[in-house]
Amino acid sequence: MKKKFFYLMALVLTTVGFTACNSDDEKDPVTVNFSQAKYTVEGNIGDKVVITATTTAPVEKAIKVAVGINAMSFTSSGDALLPYELSANTFDFAAGSSSATITVIRKAIGEGSLTLALTAADGVKVGTMGTAEISFAGPNIYTFDTDADILTDTREYKVTLETAQGKPFSYANDTEIPVIVGAKSTAVEGVNYEFVGGKVAKFQAGKSEGVVAVKFLKYEEGKDKLVLALDKKTLHAGNFGTLTIFVTGTPNFAGEWQYDGIWKQNSEWWANSWMVDDDALAILVDGTSADSFKFEVADGGYQFTPNFAGKLKNYFTKAVKAAYIGARDERMQELAMMNPPIWQLFRYEFEEVNKNISATDSKAGKGRVGFFFTTDEDTNKEYLIMTIYDYEPTDATAFGYYTWKDIYEMMAYSTPIETVMESAPIRIAFIRK
Repeated sequence: MKKKFFYLMALVLTTVGFTACNSDDEKDPVTVNFSQAKYTVEGNIGDKVVITATTTAPVEKAIKVAVGINAMSFTSSGDALLPYELSANTFDFAAGSSSATITVIRKAIGEGSLTLALTAADGVKVGTMGTAEISFAGPNIYTFDTDADILTDTREYKVTLETAQGKPFSYANDTEIPVIVGAKSTAVEGVNYEFVGGKVAKFQAGKSEGVVAVKFLKYEEGKDKLVLALDKKTLHAGNFGTLTIFVTGTPNFAGEWQYDGIWKQNSEWWANSWMVDDDALAILVDGTSADSFKFEVADGGYQFTPNFAGKLKNYFTKAVKAAYIGARDERMQELAMMNPPIWQLFRYEFEEVNKNISATDSKAGKGRVGFFFTTDEDTNKEYLIMTIYDYEPTDATAFGYYTWKDIYEMMAYSTPIETVMESAPIRIAFIRK
């Protein structure tokens, strides 16, 4: 009986010993997974993301786990053969570690995705998260504040940055993006204009808005257009991807302008020199603060949109293009009868006006209208002064010695240089709405 017991115990111990040895020699493989299923690379060339793989337990010796490309889709506008670069083709686990990384680096502008897959290695098996999708965000976008402007002196043009998803985008450090001068430009750099502080758009660190600064130098007919864009190797164009600047040297009259009455100096001059008081002026021109017009920059000038309920509607009968036709030295009789100062009046040819300024009589045709800015010395308020001197009034309502028809006929007899009433201008003051 004793012999049988010892025999059974020996058999059990031998079996246990064999099992233990077998466990040491054939350990279960370590499982490897991506630490997350989705990653995103931002929109600039050089942007990168770190991909991490982890094991369920530290590896006893250094191992390499290969990573393969499972799928890729990409719309590229860059010159790179591949839109990405991997820092390595394997996850290199050091002995005793349970994580390893590789870096995905963007090499081209565009958007798409890349799916990476882990490959089993000796002593390592792939777990349930064996693939990871890397999304390449669409390119960051720039847009100018407007698509057209007029260069008068020195101007800073704002550029806004945002991500492909429409969120504000900024650089970590102060950044300068090269500016491209478009092929349709006719203005000559260094002659008609120059960039201030470099041919770049400047962005401060952490700011999504930057500026391009341009200075007016000289106006030349036929050399008055400048088309700007940003270097598309780093950014894509947004709503206003180009900015067309008309290098005219004229003041910028764009905006909405509210009627403020006949310019005080002009009204006084009509009363003192022609015995045309405010009531007589109102036969042709009147209005209220509800009267206004809008100037929007257009090729070679402005788009003019009137909103007049007063008698100005009899001159400006509809929305038209107002083309710039040059500056004119104007002798400001209103300011001094002897040796009047000369101010520069900027003239625009309106496609169509009614030169009769009448609700009943009409002489439709192109009309020249002048503009300049002035500031009231007492109130320090800035006015836009509209000068109407291309008009042919037919109103026969008597005021004192004259009618408007009489005044026109007298002026026509004097053989004008350009327009009949250039020496009898009506100047109307507007304030910015």
